[in-house]
Parts: sequence; C-alpha cells; structure tokens
Amino acid sequence: MGWRVALTDEAEADLESVVAFLAQRSPVAAERIGLELVDLIFSLDLLPHRGAPVQARRALRKLAHRHYLIIYRVNPAAT
Repeated sequence: MGWRVALTDEAEADLESVVAFLAQRSPVAAERIGLELVDLIFSLDLLPHRGAPVQARRALRKLAHRHYLIIYRVNPAAT
C-alpha cells in the first residue's frame, strides 16, 4: 500500500495556470505536460522521499520536471 497524495488548492491552481499558459501556444503540448506533471505528482505514493530536500525549508522536498518544480511535504501520518 502506498502513501496518500493530496494537492492543496494552491497547487491545483498553479497547475491549472501552467496548463492554461502553455495552451496559448500549443494546446496539445499543454495537455501532455499537464498530464506528465500529474503523473509525477501522484507517483509519489510509491516513493515519496525521492525528491531532494529544499535547502531553505528542510521539511519540504522538490522534484524537477522540464522547467517546473514540484514542491511537496511528506507527512508520515498520511501513510
């Protein structure tokens, strides 16, 4: 059984903004990148600690994908 992954309202809004911005130039690319980001985010259910710690805020971790950073927190109580 994996970890529970949840997006904050702010994270969902950020993702929607990225996709909307990209869609202005290429709707197909926007959909592809949006789905890649969502897949990466929800794959954290299996390996939540794989992201590097954020230096200034050690409770946070980060994953890079293309030109985007996914910043997240691992909550042991959420297993």
